[in-house]
Amino acid sequence: MTSSSTRKLLVGDTSFISALAGAGERPDLAQTWSVRMGQRLSSSTVAISSVTVAEIRYGHRISCWGERRVSAAERWLRTFVRLPVDDEVAETWARLKAAGGRNGRTFGVNDLWIAATGCLHDVPVVTCDRGFLPMRELGVQVIYLPRTPEAGGR
Repeated sequence: MTSSSTRKLLVGDTSFISALAGAGERPDLAQTWSVRMGQRLSSSTVAISSVTVAEIRYGHRISCWGERRVSAAERWLRTFVRLPVDDEVAETWARLKAAGGRNGRTFGVNDLWIAATGCLHDVPVVTCDRGFLPMRELGVQVIYLPRTPEAGGR
């Protein structure tokens, strides 16, 4: 295994982290991702934005998860490197939002926070959400991993 200091960093968005969480229940999911991508993921450190943590916690609340299930999910979330939303991320968010607006693009607010986090740290955002793909026009590095077999997994 590669040491954490030489491992490449990736930012997992909420759709990707949720897919990872459900991978045990959906073994077919891993088959939709190429072997090369699986190797890249396993040799990288996956970080998450505090926005992803909030979205996942929201999902637990609206799904009425019990205390034991929430505790297990929280332990699992702590295995990821956390990247906070700070002033630098806020500035990057504003820059991306303005550039998108000039190009006639609108993005989900939380998706844009996650993209700004990846953009600021100059690392790819790994997502299962096609909505991130147009962010490439703004300089956001996006790795798209479909949840179902379809063309265009990067």
